[in-house]
Amino acid sequence: MQTVDDFSFGVVPLLKKNGVWRIFLIQHKHAMHWALPKGHPEEGESDLKTAERELNEETGLSIVEWLKVDPLSETYQFRHQGKNFNKTVTYFPAIVSEEYWLCQDEVEDGNWFTKDEAIDRVTFSQARGIIKTVMESL
Repeated sequence: MQTVDDFSFGVVPLLKKNGVWRIFLIQHKHAMHWALPKGHPEEGESDLKTAERELNEETGLSIVEWLKVDPLSETYQFRHQGKNFNKTVTYFPAIVSEEYWLCQDEVEDGNWFTKDEAIDRVTFSQARGIIKTVMESL
């Protein structure tokens, strides 16, 4: 059975409003799970540039400031079209613009959430851990 290593990069989008940190989550259109914005690199694109481009393409959000926090990664396995995938997603925490729009082709829903709301909303446990780690570092 063929196994494919698959890498994606994303942003942990943060905003402080009225003294409260908020995090932006999206609901992916086809899988319908709630997660952080992410995607695959284009040819010759750096990890950070991929994360920034995917954030903007999916949400219209833009980077205001990259946080001086180490990137965080999640790894998982899945099967698709007869292949096994080992997926690694690396996230870069950043303060982002507030106004957003959603890419209708890829994103079903998206919004700003407090830490507790985000932890309750996000679908996968590894993403909950990333959110907790980033929010505790602020």
